[in-house]
Amino acid sequence: LERAGIMSCAVDDGGERVRQQARQSARFRRRTRWSNPLALRVPLHDPGPLLDVLQPLIDRLSLKLVAILLSALSVIGATVAIATGERLLDDLAVLLASPGQWWSLVVVWPLLKLVHESAHAIAVRRFGGQVHEIGLGLLVLMPMPYVDASDASLFERRRERVWVSAAGMVAEVAVALCALLLWSLLEEGTLRQIALATLTAGTFSTLVFNANPLLRFDGYHLLVDLFDLPNLGARSTAWWRRLMRTRWLGL
Repeated sequence: LERAGIMSCAVDDGGERVRQQARQSARFRRRTRWSNPLALRVPLHDPGPLLDVLQPLIDRLSLKLVAILLSALSVIGATVAIATGERLLDDLAVLLASPGQWWSLVVVWPLLKLVHESAHAIAVRRFGGQVHEIGLGLLVLMPMPYVDASDASLFERRRERVWVSAAGMVAEVAVALCALLLWSLLEEGTLRQIALATLTAGTFSTLVFNANPLLRFDGYHLLVDLFDLPNLGARSTAWWRRLMRTRWLGL
């Protein structure tokens, strides 16, 4: 607990020990940033001062209003998708089958992730946490921004941790639904193609990556907090190892 910075022991050299632990923690973070070549992270900026300026607006953010607006937007989006289903599927097929149009996906993907990560940062500050690192990461060689929202693990109320885990997906779904509405209203052209790419990227990344509890992304943390299952990944891995030893290897 002391090494993690959670508890302070009343010892004579406590100050020096805290500084030493901080240096060790910094070295560990630097080492782990480069440990996986497919998931590199390069910190670029401390968003704390900007979030301090926005804090009065963040404090007035109503979570109930956010839930109501998202529900209404979901109903409208589902109605539009059903009404224009055939045309929407045709346009999606053309987009995915035409490499010349993939530039729109490449353009909107980092911007969509910027909205995603900003939502995490706002949620952390909404519940009293701090965010002091924003940077650029490579996820499977695709550049995208990230923020350090690890302060959410210190929140005592499970509801607050759930909101932080879900904030990025909520933001992406909202942007994707707005893009669907724009796509249905715009004429053929560049803006309509960008709206379709935003809809495609937002839906795909949310369903396949972020909401997937089998990956260590938002869906996993949301599942852990919803059902109060700490260390679920490690416990699951240990369970499968034990099953293999006892049932398959007979040990």
